[in-house]
Amino acid sequence: GSAASTLTVTVQAPAPVMNAAILGDTAICPGIESYSIPNIANATSYTWTVNGGTILNGQGSTGINVEWTGAGLQTVSVVAQNSCGASSAASVTVRVHPSPTAPSVALQNDTICEGSSTVITASNSIGGNVSYNFYDAASGGNLLGVSPLTVSPATNTIYYLEVVNQFGCTNSNGRVPVTVYVIQAPTILGISA
Repeated sequence: GSAASTLTVTVQAPAPVMNAAILGDTAICPGIESYSIPNIANATSYTWTVNGGTILNGQGSTGINVEWTGAGLQTVSVVAQNSCGASSAASVTVRVHPSPTAPSVALQNDTICEGSSTVITASNSIGGNVSYNFYDAASGGNLLGVSPLTVSPATNTIYYLEVVNQFGCTNSNGRVPVTVYVIQAPTILGISA
């Protein structure tokens, strides 16, 4: 007779089945956004593709960070894989709103006498329906008003102009500082006899 032989068969997991949706904000301003997908059964890696943006990190994993620069309808897709194959792709359409362009700023007078006023006017920003808001700080701070803004500071003062559109997107360069210089009125010293 002959000796019995044994053959070991390893059954590998089937290719993953895409059964989840991509999570992440789909109506955004240019900037960095995160997208992720839950773990897919049997998947050992994930391949992401992005149109209209750049994957900063996370390729191969269940989550990525994307830097969006161009406005318009863009796409994020992911495929789950293992050694037996790949799933179909899950995709999501992302609407990247435009950011307003840098504004033009005009000062009626950039130097005023104490007690006088001047007008700051902003214009020429494009990218949606824009508002020109003036603040008292480079970020955060208090809203002082909108363009044209009449100001009468007592001392040299910097006003910060922020352009924002109807989507809440601001100019990528941040707020524009506008300085108004104030010439102090002469002080009369009392004379005592």
